[in-house]
Amino acid sequence: MDDITKSIRRFTLQFILITEGVGFALTIGAAVLFYKTFLEMDPDQLSIAIRITLATSVFTLALTVFSDVRRLKPIRKYLNTVEQGIIDKETALDAQKSILRLPLFHSIEIAVRILITASIIVAVLSRFAALDMADYYNLFAIALLMSLSVGVYTFLVCEKLTSSLIESGAFSNIDISSLVKIRLTRSLTMTFIFIVLILAIGVSSLVFKLNYNAIRKSYFNQMLNVNETLHILTESIFEEVQSDADKLKN
Repeated sequence: MDDITKSIRRFTLQFILITEGVGFALTIGAAVLFYKTFLEMDPDQLSIAIRITLATSVFTLALTVFSDVRRLKPIRKYLNTVEQGIIDKETALDAQKSILRLPLFHSIEIAVRILITASIIVAVLSRFAALDMADYYNLFAIALLMSLSVGVYTFLVCEKLTSSLIESGAFSNIDISSLVKIRLTRSLTMTFIFIVLILAIGVSSLVFKLNYNAIRKSYFNQMLNVNETLHILTESIFEEVQSDADKLKN
């Protein structure tokens, strides 16, 4: 019994720290790095963007606490029955179902949570900073990339943590050998899909950014040429008028 309770407590702590804590830090760090690298902001706008991101993260943390408590409830209930020395079959089955579903549902939830938070940040940021079409496209791309990246990271980590918990003997009626084969296949499939999506989104974002910058640079150069032409034309007209005025004086 002691080994089971220790395994479940260790799993709960690792689950919160590795999937939530590390994932949260990676997402915030990537957002700040993106602001500094890709968005053309002055220091004041950059400071506002970082503050908005950190403030919105409070909403995300509150949602995270509520979600984790709800998702880990069957496992905590099973832990309480084990600590009392009573193994309830129905409680154990609910905990097993929760453990087996945890990697997929938790990774999807985190990915959706990142997209919702990113949408709120972009909506608020657009009121304080001048964003063009390329900025919106890049913000959407980085939000999608981060949701996919952190989602797959969470899935793989949860697969590892739940497999370790099952292998520790916390649930004796689960066939470990067949479970390992199924999860290995699922992990490889998710990783392959993730790599394909990352390459597709990353390449399309880069091409769009390069094309947009090229068009904007070309338009800017055309405006400079028009301005220079108008300046020369104005000078020539002024010189002709001045010449005619001098002739009239003479």
